[in-house]
Amino acid sequence: AQIFPGYMPGGEDGPGGWALYVSGSAPKRGAQYLYADGFARYMVKQDPAYDSLSFDYDRDMPAAIAKLSKAIDAVDPDLSGFEKRGGKLIQYHGWSDPGVSPMSSVLYYESVVRRHDPGGNPLRPSSQAWHRTWDFYRLFMVPGMQHCCGGPGTDRFDALAALEDWVERKTPPERIVAAHLTDGKPDRTRPLCYYPDAAQWTGSG
Repeated sequence: AQIFPGYMPGGEDGPGGWALYVSGSAPKRGAQYLYADGFARYMVKQDPAYDSLSFDYDRDMPAAIAKLSKAIDAVDPDLSGFEKRGGKLIQYHGWSDPGVSPMSSVLYYESVVRRHDPGGNPLRPSSQAWHRTWDFYRLFMVPGMQHCCGGPGTDRFDALAALEDWVERKTPPERIVAAHLTDGKPDRTRPLCYYPDAAQWTGSG
């Protein structure tokens, strides 16, 4: 059974990619190991001498979830209070993120959609559940972007301006234009579409 989704192929290269987070650079270990090691020692086991490589997922994971999930996991799909107050939410995630799997954002977003149509098929983008979610919450996935920024993708964009337009001028974001910079100057741009749509090149422009 899956505990947490894995990483997407295609984002392994680059200084902020898997070499930093996953594989590390010998003799050092990757950042993910360092995060997990400290978390297991000081939060899960509360034992500085604990060997995190001895963690057994069948034996230890249920106890870790019972101990810490309520305090630190942000997985509750019930955003009804936020929605009823007229809140607007823009979330974005890089498809090449080597820190937190981009599928974690996709699966969470889909869980919010499902909550709006528990008896139907909410993963049909034409369904009312999607439209209800889009009314207050939109997820933008960014091809080629690593952990919050960086990578070969178009990682520079203004989500705050899009949120201001949505909240203050009632203009929901149909797309957000993103750029990739070389030496501080844009060398290409692309539109980011809200999930599950994705921009496709038409052959020109």
